[in-house]
Amino acid sequence: MFCDVKYLMVFMFMSPELTTFPHFFQISTEIRMSKATWMLFVDTIWPLDEFFSDVYIPFDCEFVVVQPAVDEGAILTEVYRVRPSFPLQKYRFGTWSAVDGLFCTDKGLYQRRDNLQGLALKTGFLKVSVLAYL
Repeated sequence: MFCDVKYLMVFMFMSPELTTFPHFFQISTEIRMSKATWMLFVDTIWPLDEFFSDVYIPFDCEFVVVQPAVDEGAILTEVYRVRPSFPLQKYRFGTWSAVDGLFCTDKGLYQRRDNLQGLALKTGFLKVSVLAYL
């Protein structure tokens, strides 16, 4: 798969404590989050619903939280919201350990997000007939 590196942006937050997280709230409201991949490393097992209670992570944004596992290693959880008022969605993206390395899902972004949580889309179509004379 070809990846154009000049358009690849990855933002990483390595936070030993939750006091630095309010800075993320400010960043998240000032930029278009879906233009980059986000990784947040935290050193505690924290309920993600509480952690992201006031944060809108768009449906098309790749945001992964890396938390320590109960045993050695780490759990990678992808988080997003279908709409700002909808509940936080969590997807087990993968695991990492020093012994086994990294194991990630092989599903694409929209395969992982196949449930719109009851969101009704207003759509339409326009039938256009084009006659071409040569």
